[in-house]
Amino acid sequence: MNYRLMTEQDLEYVVTKNIEYYNTVEDCCWTYEKAYKRIHQVLAMEDSMCMLQIDDNNTITGYLMGYYKEYDDIRGYFLEEIVIFKGFQGNGYGTDFLKTLEQLIHKNGASIIELEKGW
Repeated sequence: MNYRLMTEQDLEYVVTKNIEYYNTVEDCCWTYEKAYKRIHQVLAMEDSMCMLQIDDNNTITGYLMGYYKEYDDIRGYFLEEIVIFKGFQGNGYGTDFLKTLEQLIHKNGASIIELEKGW
C-alpha cells in the first residue's frame, strides 16, 4: 500500500466513492453537495491532515480525514473519519491505514489519536 495526503484535486473522486459507500453499504442518503461540503470542510481547516490509501494498481482504496489539535502539554490528532471503499474491505486495509496514521502522527509530534464513537 501507498499513502499520500489528499488534495483538492482528489475531492471529486473521494466524494463520489464516499457517496457510493455510504448510500449502498450504510443505507444513507448523501448528496454530492453535502458529501463534498463535509469532506472539503475538514480538508480546508487549519492543521488538517487527510490521507489517501492507494494500492499497487494505483487505485484509491480509501481515505481518512482529521486534524491536529493543540493542548497545553501535548499535541493530538482527531480522526474524523476513515473509510475503506466498497470492494476493498475485509483485507486488512483499515488496520494498515491506522498503523500508518499512528506512525505519521507520532513523527509529527502528536502523542494521542482521538476518536468519536458514533452510533
